[in-house]
Amino acid sequence: MSAFRNNAKEQLEGQIASAKIGLARLASPQLYYVLSGNDFTLDVNNPDEPKIVSMGNNPQKLQVYGAVLSLYISRVIKLVNRKNQQKCSLIFDECPTIYFNNMDSLIATARSNKVATTLAVQDYSQ
Repeated sequence: MSAFRNNAKEQLEGQIASAKIGLARLASPQLYYVLSGNDFTLDVNNPDEPKIVSMGNNPQKLQVYGAVLSLYISRVIKLVNRKNQQKCSLIFDECPTIYFNNMDSLIATARSNKVATTLAVQDYSQ
């Protein structure tokens, strides 16, 4: 907005180009298919409709799929970490390769909501 107000068109074009590069990586028919559906909810520990969800990542496309996986993980965590739900387990293999906000809050509160959390890493340095 500052670049626009100060008539710095070159700076603004550079910012737009940087955003396009990141968004272009997300342009894939597979992602469109997964993200456009509305036939599935992520409340995996709903007592009336329990589910099993397994998500995987492609190491060659970590930068691309990481954002989408983080979005799904954040949503699952919010939905399962509630009172009066069925007990469940969240297992994160290769934990250092994914990002989700408030991991410490999940670990601190999930047990009281019957959610077991497992974080797996390859070695101690991770």
